[in-house]
Amino acid sequence: MLRVLLVSVPGNRLLLLLIGLLSFCLTTTTNHAAGISLSRAAPGLVWIAETTIPSLVASLLLYLAIAQRPFALPAPGTEWPPILRLSFRYLAVWLATLCLAAYFQGGWFAYTHGAASVAAFVLIAPFAEEILFRGTIYELAERSFAGNATKAVWISSVRFSLQHFQLHGYRADRAALTQVSFTFLMGLVFATLRRRSQSIWPAFALHILTNLPSAFGQ
Repeated sequence: MLRVLLVSVPGNRLLLLLIGLLSFCLTTTTNHAAGISLSRAAPGLVWIAETTIPSLVASLLLYLAIAQRPFALPAPGTEWPPILRLSFRYLAVWLATLCLAAYFQGGWFAYTHGAASVAAFVLIAPFAEEILFRGTIYELAERSFAGNATKAVWISSVRFSLQHFQLHGYRADRAALTQVSFTFLMGLVFATLRRRSQSIWPAFALHILTNLPSAFGQ
């Protein structure tokens, strides 16, 4: 049934809508449910939920069901100079923003603490987000709009930013709106790397470098 949907534009648009809606709650719901189950059945394995492995598995299953070339390397002929220039400029702005925030906050504060949470923040969650947003959703958007990569960039970026509301309990407070705003811009950069390379890997590498500085601090 899934393969039938994938060969038709209406089917792809339906899947894009459904998976887009699912992305708004996939991370917190999957990890929370896994945490409850593990705390009852195997308390010593609760760390699995803390590392966001359950949501990674869910994202991976969706990606493998949708992707035509899962985990493809950057396409031959990829123009690397524009990709590298965009990445370096983005990182420069991002680090400058973090430094400015640290100045006004009176110190450099880590986003999270503990081995499991740091592993999730730096590596596991970024990978899950890349295969979901620059993998599954990006590919479905391209198929839904006749290979229109520009629409795929914008759709995947909007979905990527909005899914951060789940980390704030779906409250539209100042912290949530701030994170949704800057993750939308991040999404545009990551999706642009996806478009230019036809691969999730450059965006994944940049995603790790984005999160890494905030893994350390007070």
